Amino acid sequence: MCKLLRKLVSLVVVIPTALMWISPSQAAVVAGSKCAKAGLTSTFSGKKFTCIKSGKVLIWKTGVVTVKTIPTTKSSPEPIKVVPKPSPTPSPALGSFALPVPMGTTLKDGDLTYTLNSVKFNLDSVICTANGFEDGCTFDSNLNYIVDPKSSISWIAVSFTVRNSSEEIKNPEGFGTQFNLVLPGGTLLPSNDVSGYDPLLSNIRIIPGGTGTGDVLFEVPKTINSLKSLLVLRDFSDFSNQHDYYFQINW
Repeated sequence: MCKLLRKLVSLVVVIPTALMWISPSQAAVVAGSKCAKAGLTSTFSGKKFTCIKSGKVLIWKTGVVTVKTIPTTKSSPEPIKVVPKPSPTPSPALGSFALPVPMGTTLKDGDLTYTLNSVKFNLDSVICTANGFEDGCTFDSNLNYIVDPKSSISWIAVSFTVRNSSEEIKNPEGFGTQFNLVLPGGTLLPSNDVSGYDPLLSNIRIIPGGTGTGDVLFEVPKTINSLKSLLVLRDFSDFSNQHDYYFQINW
């Protein structure tokens, strides 16, 4: 009986001593309860408590919720790919080699607006009647003008209508203006006036706001079976800024 009593006394002494060694972070902490040392901290149930002095008593201050930070791996952002926009291809201007002016369509060159109307073929007899001294013409036994059957050229005419928007009288085929047919291979064939032929574009004078119609004549070699469908109006009235305008011809 005495031995049993001594064991019970020893057990009662050991239990409080063991409780004293429990870590503050492991023991239950209640805000406002007493604590052992100012500044001591303890985490319990997701809250962090700090021991403070309140008056003469040390107590646990209301706990602050602790948030666990999860480390994140920062990934380098993918570089933004900038795709350059292709430069828009400028559309060819009307009257350029790539976009010749169709027959019946107007083209403005300075104060004058040109429209190619039609093409006239087999004008040899008309030319020779107007002036028998021109190429492709000869005389018969009675000294009448006739077409030379041995001639290597044939005459054609291109008809234009021109409008004058200036305040001056204008010559649509005057100084600084030249018409050329484009031959196979790209060779230019210049126009050729014939005295006595009417109406020649080079002989026309147009008043301000008026219009006029006339022909541009060409000596085309008979050896050429086909012509390019282009006629070039070359404006070199301004020597520092020459312009070539292309017309499309429907043969």
